[in-house]
Amino acid sequence: MKAPFAAFLLAVTGLFTPACLQPVRRELPPTPLEPKPAPSRTTPIEITLRLSQFEGADSLVLADAAGEELRFQVEGQKLRCSTGALRNEFLLRPSARALGIDGLPYRGALRIFLRPEGGMRAELSVDLEEYITGVLAGELPLLRSQDAELEAQAVAARSYVLARLKERRTSSLGVFMWDDTRDQVYKPLREARSAPERAAQARLLAAVSATSGEILTHGGAVFDARYHASCGGNTSSSNKIPGSASVQCPGCSEASLGPTEWGFTATPEDLARVAKGLGIGDRVVTIEPTKTLPEGRWAEAHLIGNTGSCTTSMNKLRALVGGKRFLSNDIERLWPHPGEAISSGLRIEGRGRGHGVGLCQDGAHELATRGWTRDQILKHYYPSTQLQHCSSARLL
Repeated sequence: MKAPFAAFLLAVTGLFTPACLQPVRRELPPTPLEPKPAPSRTTPIEITLRLSQFEGADSLVLADAAGEELRFQVEGQKLRCSTGALRNEFLLRPSARALGIDGLPYRGALRIFLRPEGGMRAELSVDLEEYITGVLAGELPLLRSQDAELEAQAVAARSYVLARLKERRTSSLGVFMWDDTRDQVYKPLREARSAPERAAQARLLAAVSATSGEILTHGGAVFDARYHASCGGNTSSSNKIPGSASVQCPGCSEASLGPTEWGFTATPEDLARVAKGLGIGDRVVTIEPTKTLPEGRWAEAHLIGNTGSCTTSMNKLRALVGGKRFLSNDIERLWPHPGEAISSGLRIEGRGRGHGVGLCQDGAHELATRGWTRDQILKHYYPSTQLQHCSSARLL
């Protein structure tokens, strides 16, 4: 083993217990809180972050700050480290340095172990505020982002993760967050390479510090603050989220944001994949909405195939057609029209990007450029919520 890595590599065998995973923690800085002061002491909150790129992988390569590599490989029912160690799992707990993965510095304790389904799994234990920093870096275009926009996104992201973790403590899903769009995109801050990048990162860090520990609540509970890229003019409510609301989004109508419309033609091959995925044959005959939200978005659709029919959620339909083209549930036009026979392809046109619930990132950016504050943006998109300070003992 090379000396720089020997100081922070710990091999762990057998069952893993939470007490084994205790990276160095830091106290959150005190901040002025609204509407009432924060508790004088706050228990640190750590997030278990599952790294999607290594889910089921056969190998994983890390690098330290000096660029020295350490490789982990699946070998039978064990993991082999390039140092020669063969274990059930490994725990890397750097004290000061970050772990380099694909050129990005990951801070926190990294646990690498085998999945029951095969392949390896990598989970990072990271401080809540460090996690929020990475979410902002992954979710927003930092070079253009405004202070109020960053602060509003930080509060929303912090509320979302705490609400989801609280829900998962009572489910069988596991108490962790994915680092991709299944939850929130997480991207560690890399070293800035230019003056504009340094300025953007400084704004990001200032926004996280200014909102440290702040969350949205509804009815005394942490609020599941969803957000999306662009609503196209109106956000959406969700009957699964008490307190969510549909509001007009003046920012999305501004020409400075660029067009919010999109469109594509689903080919016969695309539609055959949809039919097979839904078990209704090998060809889609008709499609029409069976449930719409008050603002007009499709919630469910009924499809008839050549050998059967079914009703499915729009999220599943978009995934089967192709989410990179089918950008939202806000459908403006279909050709052939809904309910009409489809003889070849299907033209789909709509507005916005994402599910449309909660804060609209494009709209929040436009409002921030107009001078709206963090509080005004949050109150606009989450009108039934209150701003409070989180406490791990009370909310988790």
